[in-house]
Amino acid sequence: MPWRLLFLLEGFPSLITGICAYYFIPDSPSDASFLNRVQKRIARQRLLVVRDDDEEDAGKAIHYKGQGLRWGEVWKAFADAGNWITAFIFSLSNVSFASMPVFLPTIIDE
Repeated sequence: MPWRLLFLLEGFPSLITGICAYYFIPDSPSDASFLNRVQKRIARQRLLVVRDDDEEDAGKAIHYKGQGLRWGEVWKAFADAGNWITAFIFSLSNVSFASMPVFLPTIIDE
């Protein structure tokens, strides 16, 4: 029974936080009630992405509309080797830190 209680104690706050975040986090800078007019303008300007790395797109601006998912950008993220290396390093560090409490008593005992 105590292990079942552990799942409830750890899962319930996460569930409540996720539901609250869905309703309280604004969708765009113009919807953020905690920003004044100048801060909203600055936030909208920061969402404006200028591509200088691609020669054919140099100087063209892409404005974030706040709706929909750009699948081209998703596939670019999956194709980026840096993302895979970072994920691999993160996974290895999580495995090592998660296995430490399991094997530490055995290591100390021997």
